[in-house]
Amino acid sequence: MRRPGGVLTAPKWRVFAKLDVSDGWFDVYQLPGLVYAFYEPRQEQEVFSYLIVGDKRALLFDSGLGIGKIGEIVRRLTALPVVVLN
Repeated sequence: MRRPGGVLTAPKWRVFAKLDVSDGWFDVYQLPGLVYAFYEPRQEQEVFSYLIVGDKRALLFDSGLGIGKIGEIVRRLTALPVVVLN
């Protein structure tokens, strides 16, 4: 659930830290472990993508709408090779 301006208001999101790695399109939240949720608040579909970082590589689960540059945000969070699953 969101309110105007794209801020997540559902109680389950309030417990996660919102990271300051955004490019202005994505809001990024750190979930438990090395898991990150990328939220696209500036559109109706409320798309979420997830970056799961392992020991040898990372998985980007859903690359989003293609409006924002998700690759740039991913590189701010990991230098590992990234597999993308759409």
